[in-house]
Amino acid sequence: MTKRRCSVLVPYRAGHGEFKFYLQKRTADAPRHANKYAFFGGGMESGETVEQALRREIREELCIDIRDYQYFGDYEGETSIHHIFIMAVPDTFEESVTVCEGEYGKFYSLRQALAGIPIGSTNLRILTDISLYLGEAR
Repeated sequence: MTKRRCSVLVPYRAGHGEFKFYLQKRTADAPRHANKYAFFGGGMESGETVEQALRREIREELCIDIRDYQYFGDYEGETSIHHIFIMAVPDTFEESVTVCEGEYGKFYSLRQALAGIPIGSTNLRILTDISLYLGEAR
């Protein structure tokens, strides 16, 4: 079986001693991660590079063009490979985007995610790894 390849963005900001990550609340009828929090982004189309897919997906889902992002790593699940990119964003980020997929977007800390917001185990591991990386980079 060929695994689905996805490019996703994890926007983050620092505040009050912890990092917060902008997550998408998925709809009940979403084909993946229904009713859960997940990342913005999605599947690569034929002939696209990982970064082309990322920029297209973010334009489609958040109505913004991104530039100052960085590659974080690849995470392989049972059915897909996620190419993860991170991007520091300002406090005004929420006002600068229009969420076009899912119910809404919202910032959550790793602590809040661990406390029980509905999020998949792979996505939780990704948030944990990013938090560790950002904490070491400070």
